[in-house]
Order: sequence, then structure tokens, then C-alpha cells
Amino acid sequence: MILPWVSLFPGAMMPLKIFEERYQEMLRASLAGNRMFAIAHTVQEEWECDSLGAIGMIRACVQNEDGSSNLVLQGVSRVQFCEMDLAPYPSGRIAVLSDPDETSPELECLRKKIQSVFKSRAKTEFDIPQGYVDHLDKITRHGALTDMIASTVIENPESRRLLLEELDIPVRMEMLLDLLHDAKS
Repeated sequence: MILPWVSLFPGAMMPLKIFEERYQEMLRASLAGNRMFAIAHTVQEEWECDSLGAIGMIRACVQNEDGSSNLVLQGVSRVQFCEMDLAPYPSGRIAVLSDPDETSPELECLRKKIQSVFKSRAKTEFDIPQGYVDHLDKITRHGALTDMIASTVIENPESRRLLLEELDIPVRMEMLLDLLHDAKS
């Protein structure tokens, strides 16, 4: 599905309403198969597909009386689009992009800073339930933690897109930290 300013982060849930016939056809094919489909960005407001996006799994889907469908998509991974065919609906070949499972003193320091800023604002400014805050402490991978916080509190579509498209985890973490600080002022 090509959506100009929508970013599906790995691990995050996204509600979608599918109403275009071509996307209804895509949804039927996905539900009959592996329940997966990708969200792609456009290149500078054109309907040409950008090379990076995300793939998600349909967790729930309800057909409405008007023929549209409401679904919940859970992000699984960033992907690179290798080939794209737009008819009858967008489809193609993808390469799954996995975050490396790395740790270092630098990443641990960035993680602590991100968690400190996020926790200090979670209840009062972001209205995040304590259970969600506690859940984030259990996420061990730095990229996954960054994605979950970004998907929850970063609202600016351009910032979300830049975070999704950043493959270098330390850079992604620095970007999130800067955005969390900027939102404070």
C-alpha cells in the first residue's frame, strides 16, 4: 500500500481503513495468503514508490457494510523494495532489513537518556499508561525500543519517516533523543 506520510514501525500497531477497490483486492489476497503487506512511502509527493518502507501482519480485519474494511496491522520489519508492479495493486519483491543485535557503552548511554526523557514526560505530557512504560523496560534490543517510543510519541509525519528510514541504530537513537528534547521546548 502506498501512503505518502504514513510510517509503520516494527512492533507498532496501526489501524487502517481500506476502501479503494485495488487495495480491497490486495487485502483479500493478503488474507488468503500470509496476512502480510507492506506500507511504502512516495518519493517527494509523487506516486512513485520510495525504496524503503515496512511490512506488517494483519492482526484483525472487519468487513464493513459499505464494502470497506477496517484492520489492524502490526509492523514486523523495515523492508527495501527491490521490484514494484503497480497493477492491479502495488506488489513486488522485497528484502527484509533487520536491525543488528548490537550493544555497546554508547548505545547503553543513549538508551538511558531516551528512557529518562521519555519516562519523565510519559504520564504528564504524553498521557502514556504506566503499564506501557513498564513494558518498554523489557525490550532488550535498542532499535526495537527506539521504534516503539517513536511510534508512540512522535507525531510529525516527516520526523516519523526519517526515523523509519534510518537504518543505523545509534543515529536513529540520537535522532529520537533530539526529537524528544525538541518536543519539550
